[in-house]
Amino acid sequence: MDKIFGLDSPLTRFLTKAANLMILNVLTLVCCVPVFTAGAAITAMHYVLLRMVRDEDGYIVKTYFRAFKDNFKQATAVWLFYLVLFAFFIVDIMLIRQNPDVLPHFMIYILSAAAMVLFMTVQWIFPLIMRFENPVSVNVKNAILLMVAQLPRTLLMTVIWAVPAAVFALFVYAFPVLLMFGISLPAYVCAWMYSPVFKKFEPEDRGEDGVDDVSSEEEKEKAYTELRRQMEEDKESAEDENQTEQKL
Repeated sequence: MDKIFGLDSPLTRFLTKAANLMILNVLTLVCCVPVFTAGAAITAMHYVLLRMVRDEDGYIVKTYFRAFKDNFKQATAVWLFYLVLFAFFIVDIMLIRQNPDVLPHFMIYILSAAAMVLFMTVQWIFPLIMRFENPVSVNVKNAILLMVAQLPRTLLMTVIWAVPAAVFALFVYAFPVLLMFGISLPAYVCAWMYSPVFKKFEPEDRGEDGVDDVSSEEEKEKAYTELRRQMEEDKESAEDENQTEQKL
């Protein structure tokens, strides 16, 4: 019995993971209610999920709100940008359906394809925001590059996100399950898929937990200042060595 219900047993780990996913799902849903905070909510969710995938589970609520706060500005800006684009596609498709004589019907397929490509970039943009410290333009560009470079992975992640929507459309009674796991579970599966991709671009000395902690802006600025100082010292040392070699 101890092997089955022990703290390190597979069953206990599974139940703990399921409980964390349920808590994370509820947190994300609640933080998405104001709509404009959805970007920060999704980004914070991905941060917690990446730690879970790498077996660095901690305090779910504390970690979530810390990531929510530190990524709020960039995640909100990106979310509002994507929200406007999706609204543009949806409104245009509705207008074409209501006025078939004004615009050709094939435009619906073009707009739908464009919206799908945009949704595929979403699979990468918010994980990139939570994992790498880059300007918005760089993160958007990297999301597009990863979408293309990791196209099979991107398509699979898109299908994974389509499953909850299809289940809810076909089985309305599954709503309670979706309320508990409808967002966090698909994102958790996707985190398993983008984690090895991110590892290729992460520095080797990332710390013991494998995921950098979300630091404050002052700490980040100090780190950048120290990095620039070291680079300048290395450059000066290289110049001194060159001058010494020339004299010899």
